[in-house]
Amino acid sequence: FCFTVVGLSDVLPVFLATPVHHGGLGFSSSSIGMLQTVVGVTSILVALLLTYRVIDAFGPVGAMRVGLVSIALAPLLLAATPAAAALLPTTAVARAGALLAACSYMLCSVSRNLIYTASLTLSKACASGPPGVVFGINQQACFLGAMLGPIGAGLGYTAFLACLGSATYFFTALAALGGIAILVHLRLPPWPW
Repeated sequence: FCFTVVGLSDVLPVFLATPVHHGGLGFSSSSIGMLQTVVGVTSILVALLLTYRVIDAFGPVGAMRVGLVSIALAPLLLAATPAAAALLPTTAVARAGALLAACSYMLCSVSRNLIYTASLTLSKACASGPPGVVFGINQQACFLGAMLGPIGAGLGYTAFLACLGSATYFFTALAALGGIAILVHLRLPPWPW
């Protein structure tokens, strides 16, 4: 999860600035900054108004699953962005690209918020004994993924762009990685462990 979400968050501005003929959106620096500002403010509102409701409704493990699904959907939206933009009239391309990019950013934010908050809730519930040890190992693996995410995403984005000439394939591969994370998580035994 952390590898995917941190990698995606770090490479997303590069994708937004990548020229359209390479599968990016060709946004200007000021457009990217404005998009990040709007998404940041919206993310705070979502965190304050939505996160606790999802955890109450689905429990901490269910909230983690919702977060994993969110992060798997984010790169799928980005992979679909150039194809969707190509179907639209020229005047609507920038709006559609901005909307899909904003939705992807929001999914990353919602995912990160749900998983971190649910993780804190779970860590209190399994602080002692074997479940606590397993959860601690999971937390350390998550931190390692957060450190390796920018490296993997940066190298992957560059390689896909250089070899295949389009950023779309990179986001499709990243979505597949998110899908694998979902499948692994769904195979976990029911809570409490």
